[in-house]
Amino acid sequence: MRSLLFLITSSLFIHDSMSQENELFKVSLNGDFISANMKLLNDRINDKDYIDTSFYNELDPLSFSEVFDFGISITHQPFKCLDFGIYGSCQLGSVFREIRLINYSSNPNLPNDTTFGKRHFDVRSLHVGVTSDLIIHQMDFWKNTVPYKKLELSWNFRMGCGSSYLYYYDRFESGLQNDKKSVYNSNGIQLASGIKLGFIITNRDYFSSFGIKFGYQYYRTESFIFPYEEKIDLDFSGFTVGLYLSIGR
Repeated sequence: MRSLLFLITSSLFIHDSMSQENELFKVSLNGDFISANMKLLNDRINDKDYIDTSFYNELDPLSFSEVFDFGISITHQPFKCLDFGIYGSCQLGSVFREIRLINYSSNPNLPNDTTFGKRHFDVRSLHVGVTSDLIIHQMDFWKNTVPYKKLELSWNFRMGCGSSYLYYYDRFESGLQNDKKSVYNSNGIQLASGIKLGFIITNRDYFSSFGIKFGYQYYRTESFIFPYEEKIDLDFSGFTVGLYLSIGR
């Protein structure tokens, strides 16, 4: 890790006009949708044994079926077809139910006071790790077979660690009991791989490109107790699709 940081820092002080083939330093931003598979969490938040049904007119099923990921990576390219670097990302998901809180009147001549609100379940996950790209469009076979020189293609690999949080809270229209949150935390190892296909915007003194990326991530946290004595985990594993923007020199 110290060698990687030294290479990235040193590249900032190198002044030269470089093509993408000799690119030393690159920053990439990405945004992705992930088809998360949170079966245990979905089963628990829909289990009537754990739900006070008096809060609801109808108990509509909830499902965490996708989360949004946005992140940044910084890479150094010491070889023609391979780069290495570090990345950080944040993954977010949220669902809610409409709820009602009935304050029963002790006076039979007065109506009950009903307050409406929402019961929220939010998941958030922070990740850091190492990343590497196999740069396919720099290979000789690509240059000899693909006539359109503005296309780029690479295969990305990521490995890191994550810290994830489940937030459970109510928000009422009147402000009653707002933001009274219960927070659950768990950690895990993230593995991800995917294809990046893009369009090269500039390729002279500076390099820039944008495109689409798709792949798969495995990320499942350790088990934790929610909400009472039984254990669940947060499973962010699933197929990914999104966009990226890269700037380098």
